Amino acid sequence: MRIIISGICFLMLFNSYRAMAQAKSGSKFEKPTKAMDAFINNKIDNPFPNIDTLKTYTSAPFYFNTIDKPSIIYFGAESCAPCRLALPIVAKISNDPKYKSYNFVYVTYDDSTTMHKEFTGIHQINMSHMTILLTSLAEINDDQLTFGYPTAYYVDAHKVVRSVTLGGRTEDAEKAETEIRAKLDLLSH
Repeated sequence: MRIIISGICFLMLFNSYRAMAQAKSGSKFEKPTKAMDAFINNKIDNPFPNIDTLKTYTSAPFYFNTIDKPSIIYFGAESCAPCRLALPIVAKISNDPKYKSYNFVYVTYDDSTTMHKEFTGIHQINMSHMTILLTSLAEINDDQLTFGYPTAYYVDAHKVVRSVTLGGRTEDAEKAETEIRAKLDLLSH
């Protein structure tokens, strides 16, 4: 009986922490842990890291230090299941005229352009308003830019990180889109 009561108390305590952390982040994108909270808190209100120049699929360089407008910098890959669910939402928003003055940057660690083309073709994703960058998983990990995939940074025009989301929503795409739009809207204030 003691074991059952202890187990119930543990579950109640765990769920209370999760609910508080989700309320704090204003999102259910992730199941927060202390390590996740620390990762996010270390990024918010700090400049976006000036990582080395990455190449686009067309081999054009992209310089993070030239970001001069509100941006979402989305780290993921076509081989990542939550990324595959969230990427179409981000791509849809990038095509909205309301956000034409924003940067939409997709950093993928899948180095296969074939995989990317197949994924976007199958799902009919229009990524024409997104900059797509290639990197290796080792580079991303070396720069400590992610805490799992997907990871999205919301960066203001002064290159300051205003919000970070970890993980992807799988149960409600409409709600996920609303949350992403709300975070982007906060960048223009």
